[in-house]
Amino acid sequence: MNRENKMKSQRRGAGFSLIELMVSVAILLAVMAGVFSEVAKLQKVSRDEDLKRELFQNAREFLDQFSRDVHGSGSPNQRNFVTANDSKAYVAVGLVKVGDSELDFEGDVHGDGLVSSVSYRYTAAAFTGQTTVTCPCIERAEISKLDNTAPMNQADVTGNGNHYAALQNVLAPTNTTPIFSYFDKNGANLNITTPIDISSVAGAQTISQIRSIRVFINVQAATPDLEIARKTASALTEEVKLNNY
Repeated sequence: MNRENKMKSQRRGAGFSLIELMVSVAILLAVMAGVFSEVAKLQKVSRDEDLKRELFQNAREFLDQFSRDVHGSGSPNQRNFVTANDSKAYVAVGLVKVGDSELDFEGDVHGDGLVSSVSYRYTAAAFTGQTTVTCPCIERAEISKLDNTAPMNQADVTGNGNHYAALQNVLAPTNTTPIFSYFDKNGANLNITTPIDISSVAGAQTISQIRSIRVFINVQAATPDLEIARKTASALTEEVKLNNY
């Protein structure tokens, strides 16, 4: 009896067997694999949410900038002065050139009484020498209006302004979803596709009917969503009324 108890005591003091240890390690590895899998999934979700938030925030900031610019279009205009002409630096013509993927205008966009020439253009190609810009994108340019220079000869209108990428990763517009759409005082779409400007009588007459501008942007993330294995896209639109007409 004492011998049997002694043997049992020796077995208890010997610790785990190899099989028991291997089973314990396997269970531990399985638990750890599950934990790390969930951590990796949470990291993916957090990363994708950050990308979506950044994508939406950039697009929202662009629309806010565009809205502020357009609200300043056409002010101060020729009616504010006794004698002035459209070529004077202190006179804002307002809309100069419009199209479904480009827009040029003059106005006090900073509220400081100074007139700027502003340009927005959709471009599919990256700028020369710009390695950090992801196009298709929408460019913006702004210069102080040049004195004694006709609106059509301002640098931004001729494409020689200081253009930069105001919004990157913009998907190409379609016939049904142009970047810019133009509406008259009754809300009717003027269906301007081919660019027109104020240098011609017909162009100036059509432009004079514009009372609001709708901008539509469809932006796509630069990298794919890790969960769904495709790039996240977001579409935003805003209609801005012209204040100074």
